[in-house]
Amino acid sequence: MFIEDSRIGRLLSGLPPINKPGYYLVCEEGQIRYSAEKPHSVQIIDADTFIDTLVQGCREAIRIFADSPDNREVYVFCLRTSEFKESIVYLNTVAKYEETLTHYHNKYGTYPAGSQNAQHLKYSLGEFPLQFWNEEMGDAGRILAHFRDLMDYPSFLEEDILWGESDIPLIAFETGILARGYYLLFSEAMQRLHAEHAFDSLDRTADFIAYTSIGNSHLDYSIVMRSTIDPDLFYKLFPDILAKDQMFAAEISKNSGLNAGEYLDYWLAAVHDNYSREFPYSAGRTAYDVYMQMSLLGSSLADEALKRLSFFIITVSTSPTLPEHCPGRSAYSSRSPLCSSYPLRHTKRPRNDSLMEPVPGLGYKLVFSVIAGHRSYDIDKPLCGSNDCGRSPVSSAAAAFSTLRRRQRISTSTPRSSSSVIMEQ
Repeated sequence: MFIEDSRIGRLLSGLPPINKPGYYLVCEEGQIRYSAEKPHSVQIIDADTFIDTLVQGCREAIRIFADSPDNREVYVFCLRTSEFKESIVYLNTVAKYEETLTHYHNKYGTYPAGSQNAQHLKYSLGEFPLQFWNEEMGDAGRILAHFRDLMDYPSFLEEDILWGESDIPLIAFETGILARGYYLLFSEAMQRLHAEHAFDSLDRTADFIAYTSIGNSHLDYSIVMRSTIDPDLFYKLFPDILAKDQMFAAEISKNSGLNAGEYLDYWLAAVHDNYSREFPYSAGRTAYDVYMQMSLLGSSLADEALKRLSFFIITVSTSPTLPEHCPGRSAYSSRSPLCSSYPLRHTKRPRNDSLMEPVPGLGYKLVFSVIAGHRSYDIDKPLCGSNDCGRSPVSSAAAAFSTLRRRQRISTSTPRSSSSVIMEQ
């Protein structure tokens, strides 16, 4: 399961808001500095200014292209970014596409007109010869070039260097933009271009589409592109996605009657799938869809998680092996090693105080893993790749259990608040 897909999917849906404290400054000589306070006497790029910049850059690219002889039968316009924070405009025309298609078919012999290969090639951005980079976007391009200077920030590997008096800043960006928030802002910029009829100067085909790409095909097709493409046209251009959407809806409907324990067990294969072979990935969906389906369970999901976390912690702190039978076994839980005799490599019994150690947060993939007992953990082996690097699985699980129990006591009135304790760590 790719946790990042869930985080980005939630951001694209406005959950949570992208606002974060602090600013990152691009200084002379390429130095990057951080300031907790709003810096003065320097250009500040907030969310609204960033959207303005993207719109202006796209308008400049459109103006240049509209005045060129290639402005005939434009069928696609795309504003692309990715984890590397680039900002590139891609366009293509029917004539350019046919040239590319002929080249591929002559070279490989597997791209006849109307084939699935030909359809994929038609919307493959890497094959578009018409591209506009920052240098061709006017002053907006200057700002977007500085944005790309910050592609490694915020960093989870190195400490930020604080802005000092000797640093000469050129521009400053709000932290929330850099911390994945820009994915949402790129999408909102494209929506604004549509609202302002920015593409009217292009000679467009009847099936012209304009959309944003965030460099993640699953999220692009399942969320981002749909925000600016008419649903009927979307399915007409991408009929394979229509079939996958129908499969997804049928599978979700089939399992609508499961209780929290059964539904949690049902999704375990997807949670532990790192190769996108399981449902819903086989239907073109992402970890975000797993999150959305699980969040519908509300407080019942928190109750089930608490029960499983409690059972896991009691088990690993008192016995070197997992029990052969466990209580509350559901129809799906036979998949879970927690309900079998898998040995736990228990090399050292954890101290009682380590079980109660206050640990901040637990990544939700790990929560799923722990509450389902889907791993045979080494008690003393530190876990990395989450906020719990350096902590043992048992102390992390215990802390998560304590946090879940505490938050459930604080707020149980809203169904989503309870499940979000698990899903949004």
